[in-house]
Amino acid sequence: MNASLTIWTELDAVEQFFVTLAAIFFVCAVALIFFLIGSRLIKTYRSKTETRLQTIFQQSLNSLIIHTSTDRLPSSSYQFHLNELRKAMNAYPCGRQVMINLLIKLKKSLSGTSSKMLDTIYLHLDLPTVSKKKLKATSWKIQVQGIRELSEMNYYLPKRMNALIARTKNETLREEIFMAHVRLNKKNPLALLDRYDGAITPWMRINLHRFFSQYDGRTLPDFSRWFEHPREDVVMFCMSMARQFKQFNAVPALVKLLSHKNPMIVASAIRSLSDLEAFHVVDQVVAQAQIHWSNERISLRIIRFIARLGHLDAHTYAIEKYLEHKNFKVRLAAVKTLTSMGENAQKQLTLRNKLMGNRLTLMIGHASEPLLT
Repeated sequence: MNASLTIWTELDAVEQFFVTLAAIFFVCAVALIFFLIGSRLIKTYRSKTETRLQTIFQQSLNSLIIHTSTDRLPSSSYQFHLNELRKAMNAYPCGRQVMINLLIKLKKSLSGTSSKMLDTIYLHLDLPTVSKKKLKATSWKIQVQGIRELSEMNYYLPKRMNALIARTKNETLREEIFMAHVRLNKKNPLALLDRYDGAITPWMRINLHRFFSQYDGRTLPDFSRWFEHPREDVVMFCMSMARQFKQFNAVPALVKLLSHKNPMIVASAIRSLSDLEAFHVVDQVVAQAQIHWSNERISLRIIRFIARLGHLDAHTYAIEKYLEHKNFKVRLAAVKTLTSMGENAQKQLTLRNKLMGNRLTLMIGHASEPLLT
């Protein structure tokens, strides 16, 4: 001890500072190592506990699901399994959350009476209380978790969530509340869209399409109802849904959108009409050529529309006019379309090429080469 003090006193102030700093770093490093080891041990313990609980829960849940599918589930047996689940849940702090996660996981692979049974178990175990508590959390991530749990298990959202979607600035939270309303409102899943002023994000598009893909086509919402929505991204989304789900009743509303002020919506409307094979509106689409002559996207849509649904000489002539368009892509698309429309169209293309001083010769050669088309 005396020797250590002697050595310390022999050091000048700078040396004492660096020795002290080194000691602090050493203590911090040791503390960090113990922290990492401790957190790893806790994480391993939690993982093993959750696995053990899932195995216990699975046994009772399997019995309930199997008996439900065969319509042979006595009330006494149902109560017995519920009590077993309660005992296992209450034995561990994480028991209730593990049960919620397992129910949601199982529900994704089940349907019909088995899926409804899981909703009933969720309710009878008083698990909605756990999910609703998360809605009061300050962290938006925990709020999202609670919303997702309630909607996945077909439990209503508190009314204050309707106010939250209007005032929250967190995009993820808004998306989850919107999707929860879609899942829970069976009669009118897109009712919230009437007063929704947020953007329809790519994540929402994917999830909405997946959700409605499971619907019977006869019960799908009429997406043309929102073609006049004040938000243009909502209009674009609803057009794409009407197109993908072949809602032929949307054709009249799509024709009205041909006069929309936004060229993107006009182009999307032409594409939707083409995919819905609206032969009877060819003339209305062709009439847009003069209005939107300088717009590349709309011009290409019109050419593709005529190539697919055009059937009169006047329609072929409309494509010929695009041979003199200033945009190279539009001219090339017109050449390719005329090349593929039959002998008469090809003759007209050859004649027009001569009148234009053979300026289209390279394009015609490109369009006629099967390896390049």
